[in-house]
Amino acid sequence: MINIYVESNFILELAWMQEEHESCEKILEICQEQHAKLLVPAYSIGETYETLGRHQKNRRSLNKALETELTQLKRSSLHKDKIETYQMISVLLESDAEENQSFLQSHSRLLALAEIIPLTKGVLLLATQAPVKLKSPQDSIVYASILQHLRENSVDKRGFIISYASASEA
Repeated sequence: MINIYVESNFILELAWMQEEHESCEKILEICQEQHAKLLVPAYSIGETYETLGRHQKNRRSLNKALETELTQLKRSSLHKDKIETYQMISVLLESDAEENQSFLQSHSRLLALAEIIPLTKGVLLLATQAPVKLKSPQDSIVYASILQHLRENSVDKRGFIISYASASEA
């Protein structure tokens, strides 16, 4: 059986149905059919919750600023007939709720299917000693989790799915 290692961006692609979500869905189908085994570092799961929280905080902040600005513009006879305040604000609020629901559904599906690679003291030590220069300390922890799993489990075939696309910037 092939091991497929994925990280937080894979999870976010699925949850928020971003550009590569169809490819991620195909990978999940392969694993559901037991042609491959899906493995996720525990740290990657935690990272997605942090991303969701940051994303929601940014949306709420944008929503509040937009609501304040549009309220001020509506007070002006120059602009009041042009502004549909509540339509924009409701789109922001609805998208936040929809993304949160999709996020929770994706996590449930992933947790039912995937093997979670534990975040251990050994993984953290390995992350600080990683010979490869990575983009961030978080990436070092994910990389070390996978290296540790590979060292502990000999397999003939394996793959690692990583994406630095929009999910990491979300």
